[in-house]
Amino acid sequence: MSGLAGLKREELRALDEAGRAASPASPAASGPGGGPFVPAPAGGAARLEQLMQQLDLDADRQSDLLVLAESRLLSRRLEQMLVPSIRPVEVAVGSGFGFRIDPFNGRTALHTGLDFAAPVGTPIRAAAGGRVIEAQHDGAYGLALKIDHGQGLVTRYAHSSEILVRPGELVRRGQTVARVGSTGRSTGPHLHFEVLLEGVQQDPARFLALGERIDADLPPRPGEALPGPGRVAKGR
Repeated sequence: MSGLAGLKREELRALDEAGRAASPASPAASGPGGGPFVPAPAGGAARLEQLMQQLDLDADRQSDLLVLAESRLLSRRLEQMLVPSIRPVEVAVGSGFGFRIDPFNGRTALHTGLDFAAPVGTPIRAAAGGRVIEAQHDGAYGLALKIDHGQGLVTRYAHSSEILVRPGELVRRGQTVARVGSTGRSTGPHLHFEVLLEGVQQDPARFLALGERIDADLPPRPGEALPGPGRVAKGR
């Protein structure tokens, strides 16, 4: 459990040292000594009391360790729930992130998100929990929604036919926040989904790939980190 919680050895060592410092001193550990062995006249009652005190201290220390581990696991789980990691529409991805032929002018252009083709009115889910920061018509994006997930992460849901939440509203992961449409610069009903890190579009597929691990409630692999900011031009 301590490993899953990401507890460091120094933290566990500190708990052990605190437990030893609070333990009752044992006569055998009080330093050099000697003399004849004389059994305790009370038949070991004092020793029993000492053992009971030690058990109480050990139980308290183990309880503290479990509380710490549980707290770390919950904190990590909450952080993971704020990472855009579930598909906003349960259909196959059409156009992916990267360069492609623009459907309007036939020129090579950067596509800065993922397209999910679906009938008008299909529910669009929040890819992660967060706070709505925009819900309005946004030029080529059409009727679009933006959700702030903290730590510089923002998701955009474009070309909607209807938005079901308002700016300032808190939304949970998987909540229906809009419906598929074909508003703005669009050739047909679909969701254009973007993930922005510090204002720069990233490949959403890299974030969605973490979804299975988060749903399985597993910790990240050693050295696994969120995708870093890239240097791409803004586009649609």
